[in-house]
Amino acid sequence: MNIYEKLLKVKESVKYLKKENEGFQYKFVSSSQVISSLREEINNQKLLLVPDVENARFTDILRDKNTKGNETVDLLTELYMTFKWVNTENPEETLSVKWYGQGVDTNGEKGVGKAYTYAEKYFLLKFFNIPTDKDDPDFFQEKQQKKSKSGKQKPSPNAESDAGIIAGVDSLNSAKEISDYFNEHNAAVKNKSEFVKAINSRRKAIAEVN
Repeated sequence: MNIYEKLLKVKESVKYLKKENEGFQYKFVSSSQVISSLREEINNQKLLLVPDVENARFTDILRDKNTKGNETVDLLTELYMTFKWVNTENPEETLSVKWYGQGVDTNGEKGVGKAYTYAEKYFLLKFFNIPTDKDDPDFFQEKQQKKSKSGKQKPSPNAESDAGIIAGVDSLNSAKEISDYFNEHNAAVKNKSEFVKAINSRRKAIAEVN
């Protein structure tokens, strides 16, 4: 099989992933859950995924002081990457895809790791078109079949708009919750300036309380 046929086999091996991990007021699919669901078939097809960080950018999004009066910096790390699939049975046969990842961390110690994990997770989800949903897999399949029969897809009542995501910032109560929330939703928000503004405002409010 050529590399495209092999990748199609991998895609066919995972129909759906359930959101099993708990965040603050939301559920999500973890990086390890995505990788473990695909690893066996990727190995069966003798494919290798090679990541390459071509460029990185680091931006201060908030400077503040902790309870001891020491300055802290929340750093946004952005990675511009290429993921290359290699057919190990014919190493000259490859497929490269440009990708982007981001992560936020206080003082930046773990920013690169978060951005890399974020990029890998969403690359695999989107490349293989893996749907995720908080419902049970059987119920998810039933809903998909009903949508196909009706020919119409109604918007989910739980679909998150920019306004909903930004409003959710006010419910966060710790620096970790804010960081996790930002990493999970920043890519989906179109009005990034308002989202970052809300994040920074909430961070300052929590710092003042503490």
